[in-house]
Amino acid sequence: MLIKWILYVAGIVGALLFIKPFVDEDISTLTKYHRMAILHRMLSLRNKLLPSVHPVSITADADSKALVEVIALYHPSLDLSDDLTNNDVEQFRYHSKRILTALLPAKSSSCLIQHHTFQYNSNQVNMYSIQHEQIIDWKCSNQPIILYFHGGGFVFGDIDTYSCYECHLSKSLNMLVLHVDFRLAPEYSLEQTIEDVITVYKVLLDVDPNIHRRLIGMGDSSGGMLWIYLLQWIISNNKPVPQGV
Repeated sequence: MLIKWILYVAGIVGALLFIKPFVDEDISTLTKYHRMAILHRMLSLRNKLLPSVHPVSITADADSKALVEVIALYHPSLDLSDDLTNNDVEQFRYHSKRILTALLPAKSSSCLIQHHTFQYNSNQVNMYSIQHEQIIDWKCSNQPIILYFHGGGFVFGDIDTYSCYECHLSKSLNMLVLHVDFRLAPEYSLEQTIEDVITVYKVLLDVDPNIHRRLIGMGDSSGGMLWIYLLQWIISNNKPVPQGV
């Protein structure tokens, strides 16, 4: 047991000594991403070799435990208490954006982003087209589309945080990505967030009734849950279902 604890401490100290000083420097996002990824892999490997010495619940896998440690090391303020103030929320969003943009791949210089406003009746939603090298109008009938709902527990996440990943997604799949900047809690309710994604789908169908044939739904974390809510609305209102989700 003593040997395990010595190795555990040595892993933490080694990671801090060789990785952390570089990540905190004002260097390129690409370098930050790679060095933080190395730290994550080091901690993950240690967790796989010594699973019993980690303080996080044993039900979590090695990668998840490592991510918790990376967040705790770099952004200890990444927490939300029950008694929230506006400043608490803004600080949470700030730290969340920093950790995500460091972990996600850097945005390529060939990635293009274009802003749109989708409106249905009185509701307006900010949208962004994201594509590698050139942006083809999403209204074009032969343009396949990924409709992406970002994660963040309905509290954080925006185009600045997710565009790097969505650019990578567009390049890898050679598809246009539509990013939805839906309203967030606690300023807005979950019902209003769901209303935003429904608004987006209504606008898409109004412009092209057959758009579902070239539409793929994607999302991470709470964004995946939003797709479940949207699919429930689509089915209950007899609307066409996307080609894939």
